[in-house]
Amino acid sequence: MVLMDKETTDIKVNLITKEPDVPFKKPPLQRSLSNGTRYPLLTQGECQVCRIAHHKNLIQKIIFSKPLRKWETHQLNLSESNISASSPRGYMTYGIAYTEISEVLRNVQNGTKPPYTIHFVLPRFGSLLLQFNSAYERDQWYFSIYWKITASRIRKLHTKIKRSDELINELKELINTCLAMPISDSNVFQLPLNAVSSLLLLHGHEIGESLRVEILKVTAPILELTSLPSSMCKCFQRITKNQIHSQEIVEVFLPSVEKVLKHNTDFGKFPHLRIFVQDFLCALYDNRKERVKEFIQSLHTANMTCPHPRVLPNMVTVSLAAIYSVYEEEHNEHDKKRIQQCFIVVFETMYGFSDWISNLAVLLQAVPFPAEALKDETFQSFLAKMMETFAKDNNCEVHQSILPIREEKDGWVHHFAPGGVCCHDDGTLFSNLMSHLIKCCCKRKKMLLTLKNTMLGLFTLMAIRGDKYCIEALVSLLDFDLMKDEEENLEIIAALQSSDEGQKQYDQLCTKKEEFINMKKSGGPHKLTLPSQSTDEDLIHVLKNGSFGNLQSLNLAFTSVTSDSADYIIKLPSLIHLNLWATQFDDRGLILISEHLPKLQSLNLCETAVTDEGLNALVFLENLQILNLNSTKLSALTYEMLKEKLQELKVVDLRYTEAWP
Repeated sequence: MVLMDKETTDIKVNLITKEPDVPFKKPPLQRSLSNGTRYPLLTQGECQVCRIAHHKNLIQKIIFSKPLRKWETHQLNLSESNISASSPRGYMTYGIAYTEISEVLRNVQNGTKPPYTIHFVLPRFGSLLLQFNSAYERDQWYFSIYWKITASRIRKLHTKIKRSDELINELKELINTCLAMPISDSNVFQLPLNAVSSLLLLHGHEIGESLRVEILKVTAPILELTSLPSSMCKCFQRITKNQIHSQEIVEVFLPSVEKVLKHNTDFGKFPHLRIFVQDFLCALYDNRKERVKEFIQSLHTANMTCPHPRVLPNMVTVSLAAIYSVYEEEHNEHDKKRIQQCFIVVFETMYGFSDWISNLAVLLQAVPFPAEALKDETFQSFLAKMMETFAKDNNCEVHQSILPIREEKDGWVHHFAPGGVCCHDDGTLFSNLMSHLIKCCCKRKKMLLTLKNTMLGLFTLMAIRGDKYCIEALVSLLDFDLMKDEEENLEIIAALQSSDEGQKQYDQLCTKKEEFINMKKSGGPHKLTLPSQSTDEDLIHVLKNGSFGNLQSLNLAFTSVTSDSADYIIKLPSLIHLNLWATQFDDRGLILISEHLPKLQSLNLCETAVTDEGLNALVFLENLQILNLNSTKLSALTYEMLKEKLQELKVVDLRYTEAWP
């Protein structure tokens, strides 16, 4: 018989059957019982304790009636197995094992008045009452004790391994209880995952495929809510290594993989998560190659821009580690090929998204692959396709990633050049890469200097062989006067004159330089202003037919001049003031001016089409003092960078830009 106070409305949580120490099934704990409140887990605390024995006669019933109850103050401890007192005495001389409790009841008053009690039904000993000062304190104890009892049942899951139906039913109830448990403690989700992992790892040989799938499906709701413990990752690794990767198991772990990839995951601190994602992708690949692509596409979503910024860097980290494992860890040939092919598919899918290609190229600029991979013909073929994709992209930042990240380290362009580790032809692929690069960033002064310092000999060799694009690179070096050594200058001219294409481009350069001779002569005006209707042809005609060696100020405001005239403007040796207000100058022309007119002190770009891409090049104008960026596409971030780099800058017009305060 269970003693109940008549005036108390009890919420019951049945924990064991009428048979001693055997749990039976009841509806799981509901979150509504806590009114949405979350409670820290208690392990100890002080409360009032009263113990009531079973009533054997009328006298005992009177003695244990409510008015005559005696309460003791105890410091209670909640361990993994029982409730005990810090100082055993009185009612708490002996601890109470969780398995001895058949029911836990808490009173819910109609009002807010005490007492606030929890009632434990102990079939063999009677009842134990705990009394508290507030409803919150009572509920915190109630749910903490409830969790401790649930945890003790979770730890005994392995005892039901021989009774599959009972195991699944018990696991379902425990998982539902954990999902509804209003306790703020990571163990509420981690403990059942660890218990299931141990069950599958230690008793896997006793568990059939259907039961394994059922266990994981029951556990799935928790997998979506918490980070995976290393034990669960090892469990998944064991499953995949045994070639047991059914569609159902993959679907169970899908939300967990998505959670890892979409968030800021420290793979250095949690390597088991990286290995888990790697194993998952390989399992997808084994299931069906297209499933890897479909999974990555689902992460990116159908939007033009991926809404999850961490997906790409996380995926690259996992993929690089997987490629390293192929060449640095012991695998049989089948596994090596499997992992390699899987992550080639991953990379191919990633660089297929236009919004990812720029960041991917930057992440791979340092050539972060093992040396053995660069020598592998299969991997070389994949890298060649990826580099061609990078070269064909319209973004200059992507092109720059093919070049060295710093002068002392070889870049992709070196590896695919004749004699490079990835080159398996006579330079055809290298020439193809240069055909795209030379039209963009390779004509920039900084890029040309980088290539001059690291690949001048190769360009000279390819020019002798008549390669059009390497010839164009050498001509650009001469055009921008970047060859300071006279011997090197003569060697380049000799290389150019050794082929018909080289001679043709060199003759064109000589003709162009002759046009600049008069323009650069000393004398002429100090200031020049063109009428508002002037075009590129008008400006070039004026500059080619006069002496402008003394020209310090050039005003092109409100003209139709474009970036095409930049090649002539940069030849003005004394220019320090340039006004491009409301012209059609864009980033291409601004980059040329910034890299070749270091003496500029004032620059007016008001109402031009320049963006951050071109404005970033202003850092080369170290003498710049006055800058007008009114009504341009300047960002606040770029302005902060310019303000830090341009130490001489005194006057800046930021009106109608993002950086305008």
